[in-house]
Parts: sequence; C-alpha cells; structure tokens
Amino acid sequence: DRIFRKEGTKVLFWPIQYVKQKTKLLVHHTATTGKLPTTIEEEKKFMKDVYAYHALSNKWWDIGYNFVIMPSGRIYEGRKWGAGVIGAHASWNNTKSIGISLVWNFETIQPQQDQVESLVTMLTALAKKYSIDPQEQKYYFKKSSKSPFIIAEKHDAIAGHRDAGYTKCPWENLYALLPSIRT
Repeated sequence: DRIFRKEGTKVLFWPIQYVKQKTKLLVHHTATTGKLPTTIEEEKKFMKDVYAYHALSNKWWDIGYNFVIMPSGRIYEGRKWGAGVIGAHASWNNTKSIGISLVWNFETIQPQQDQVESLVTMLTALAKKYSIDPQEQKYYFKKSSKSPFIIAEKHDAIAGHRDAGYTKCPWENLYALLPSIRT
C-alpha cells in the first residue's frame, strides 16, 4: 500500500510501513535555537515548520520522529499513525525503534522539567506497551568506513540518538539524564 499527500504542487508518496514489535526507544533533540515556543499557537507553528523541513526539504514524507515533546510538556504526534509506523530519525535503526524528540538544543540549556516529566511518562507507556526493559542491551547500527561498512554496538533499549549514529544528539544536558530516566 502507498499513500500520497499533496503539498502545493508536489505530490508525496510513501508506503505505509508498520512494525508490530518495537524494541528500542531513541531520544533526540530538535537542535532548535532562538525563542522557545510557549503558547499552543507557537507550538503548532513550530510543528508545521518541522514538518516542512523534514517532509519537503529532506523528502521524508512526514516528520522523522514518531513524537515531539514541547518545553510545556505537551506531546505531539510527529509521524502520522504514531508509534508503530517506521520513522526517519536514526539510519539503520528506524524499523525497530520509536523516535522521541524534545524541542530545543540541549548543548547550552537544560531540558524543561515539564519536558522531562512527559518524556518519562511517554517512555514508560511505550516500554510497557512493547514489553521493553529500559536497561536491556540492544544492538544499534552505525555506518563505518571499513568493510562491511556497518558496525553494531550494544546500548540500552532506551538510548540517545548518539548511541545509534555519529551525532552529538541529544547533547550532554539531555543525554546525561538518560540513566535516571531509565530507572
């Protein structure tokens, strides 16, 4: 099955891809700077901007993350159809993972308390739904410059994007919270 969506003069096609059993929960940040969205109207505009960047500029059809958590703690569905649909947030790791992104750049600031509380609630619900032990070790895959051009590393089932790729995401101020969040 394929679905399509019209965006102006562009028609975007994407196969509907679901995975019934997810095994990993990956935490991201949006790397956004500037003014934090503080009202529902600003949050909706932010989501439209993320959609335009991911779906139209990157050609991912939709937002890459399954869910996005605002500084207010409000949770938005990023990729249509929620947790079961395959996201576009961590190359070679998307099929069995769910991507949850907190809005902002945590290189320079701490996540908002409401964001962290919503992240814990969401991770708890998803871990229960998919029978994921947050501290169980899972394989994550990264591309390599040496044959066979991919390496596998073990990390916790609830991990940061950096555990599944060569990135600093979600930066240290959020990444450092993951051990206590897993607990």
